Amino acid sequence: MRKTVYVILALCCFIIKTYSINRPYYHFKQLSIKEGLPTSITSLYDDKNGSLWVGTTQGIYRFNGEKIKKYNLPDLLRKNSHYINDIFGDNEERIWAVTSQGISYYEYEKDSLQIFLRHNKPVKTSIIATEGSKLLIPVTDTLLVYEKELKHSKAIPLKTTGIRIIKMEPFDSTHYLIINNAWKIKLLNKHTGEITDSPVSLHCIDLVIDRMNSGLPETSGACVQLSVSERLNAFLSSYSFSIYISVVLDI
Repeated sequence: MRKTVYVILALCCFIIKTYSINRPYYHFKQLSIKEGLPTSITSLYDDKNGSLWVGTTQGIYRFNGEKIKKYNLPDLLRKNSHYINDIFGDNEERIWAVTSQGISYYEYEKDSLQIFLRHNKPVKTSIIATEGSKLLIPVTDTLLVYEKELKHSKAIPLKTTGIRIIKMEPFDSTHYLIINNAWKIKLLNKHTGEITDSPVSLHCIDLVIDRMNSGLPETSGACVQLSVSERLNAFLSSYSFSIYISVVLDI
């Protein structure tokens, strides 16, 4: 009887060990005011080095898995506010912080945020898009293109004046899907700067490309799904509807 119990225990231990090997282990850590974070979070970005960047109404913070560190914005970007609108990462592993006064990027060697200037003035934008090693930065009436080392290569005037791009995602080899400051979705020709109507006319607040074709995300408003080349889906969160809808368009 005792041998039987030992065999059962050994078998149970083997099953538990096998299960634990095949199953990933997740460790959750709660970050709060106790760790030094403000109460109002505006954006999050998880970089390739395992750090979590947190944008807040009081500045930008970095959690490296052990401790939280606050980074001060450059002087020109914190005249009236420390509010972080968004955080992005590019393909060169640079971290970008977007504010209403301009953008800055994290420099690893100096462990600080550096202001991004053009003609000695802060570059103001709502979104930074990556295309290989290039950066596409839309400012009012212009699309700025920068090379790998942040060397400015060209400025493409937008054919429609008074346009400010809020969101942009690649559509095909020539166009980007954009949301403009009128919250309308359009198509932007990245070579000519021409802005034309998109396959769908909606007032939208967000735009996400799903390259896995994994289905519609959950939103509180309406969502429109566009079938595009290479089985990419563009998801548009729209505030113009009070119900959840899914529309598939062949374009």
